[in-house]
Amino acid sequence: MIIALVAAQLAFVSNLPYPISSLRLVLIALLYILLLIGLKPSLWWTIGCGALLDVYSMGIFGANLLELAAIVMAMHVLLARYFTDRSVYTFIALTAVAVLSQDLIRGVAGVLANLIYGAPFRAGEAGLFAFEAYALAVNLAVVAILFYFVNYISTRFKPVFLVRRKNK
Repeated sequence: MIIALVAAQLAFVSNLPYPISSLRLVLIALLYILLLIGLKPSLWWTIGCGALLDVYSMGIFGANLLELAAIVMAMHVLLARYFTDRSVYTFIALTAVAVLSQDLIRGVAGVLANLIYGAPFRAGEAGLFAFEAYALAVNLAVVAILFYFVNYISTRFKPVFLVRRKNK
């Protein structure tokens, strides 16, 4: 499944038209694994997906693995301390934090690589924020749709209330 997920991200999603190609399929899958199954399986998935992404990327080996591990651990901390329910708002907030964290980590790593290798520093391009807004919107829309789909086929996210019996 890990190979299929990474293959879908690298071969299928990255070749789609512009706004849809910014979908972070691996990140969304890791978020769902963290919320549905738990931390340990999500860390194993993170190691597998990060290692495969590192094999097929042209960057520094281990960068994707460290990036995904940091994001999954941050999502776990946010989930344990601040988001106690499993609502669509929790999924949307965690996805927004994850996508923006991934962009921030990649941006800082790019600046550091430019400083280390002596490349000229560019502050950014005019359409950078619009691109980030589209990427965030696409990912949030997919997470919301997936939440309602999973909620429809499973009882995992439905609240359970205990009903008191009246003593007769």
